[in-house]
Formats: sequence, C-alpha cells, structure tokens
Amino acid sequence: MPWQARTEEGRPVDMIVKYADEIAADLIIMGSHGRTGLEHMLLGSVAEGVKRRASPPVLTIGPQGLQFSFLKTVQMKRFNL
Repeated sequence: MPWQARTEEGRPVDMIVKYADEIAADLIIMGSHGRTGLEHMLLGSVAEGVKRRASPPVLTIGPQGLQFSFLKTVQMKRFNL
C-alpha cells in the first residue's frame, strides 16, 4: 500500500484536517494517548480535535493498540492467516 510522509508547521489539528481535505482522504487513522479527566482538560487532544473537525471518519488507536503492526497485518492477509 503506498504511503507518504509530510511535515508541516502549524497547529496540528488545523494542519491534519487541511491535508485530509486536500487529498480527499477516505479515513484518518491517528494514535491517542488515552488521557482522561484533568490531564485531558489541561493538555487537550489532537485526535479529539481532528474527530470534531474532519470530514472523513477518524479511527483512533489507543495505547493498548501500540502492539499493532501494519506490516504484520498485511503479511497475515497475504497468506490468509
């Protein structure tokens, strides 16, 4: 699956939403720290800001999902595992 890296300067929420619109993204996948309560209120959440403002759906992967490996998933699908 083709992918690309891109670096932008600016407010993360604004830049992610702008780029998703530019490329007509079907889905945005983001990591999330899973903060709650006071920590969440003080630090905010880029993932939550993107979910609120983005046109396409946003899939967030929490800390427990860090075990996820895209390459392993592709290999498993390729060999029907």
